[in-house]
Amino acid sequence: MSDIQAGQIRVNVSTLTEIAGKAASQVTGVESSFEALLRQARVMVGGELKQAQDRIALEEKGVILFLTLKLAGDSCFVEVAREVQRRVRKAIQEELGLLLHRINVEIHEIEWL
Repeated sequence: MSDIQAGQIRVNVSTLTEIAGKAASQVTGVESSFEALLRQARVMVGGELKQAQDRIALEEKGVILFLTLKLAGDSCFVEVAREVQRRVRKAIQEELGLLLHRINVEIHEIEWL
């Protein structure tokens, strides 16, 4: 066995937001397109807003994700927002091993029928 230690694994912010957008867009009641979710998603680490090309170490503890949603008018807004938080957290943890500090959801628009 060698004494070589594993190096750091980092992920682009754009990859993180793509996983989040995919998970969020699959929640019943979310009317936002995948493209809109990506365009409006923001990531903050240590109080600093990150750009799409920035990288985050998977060991990072203070990652906050901001998602802006358009919801269906006949949905229960709070339940949909909580389900988005749950599914996004699970997807990012399972696919990247990254534990998000917080997922903030803003209900930006309602699609009234």
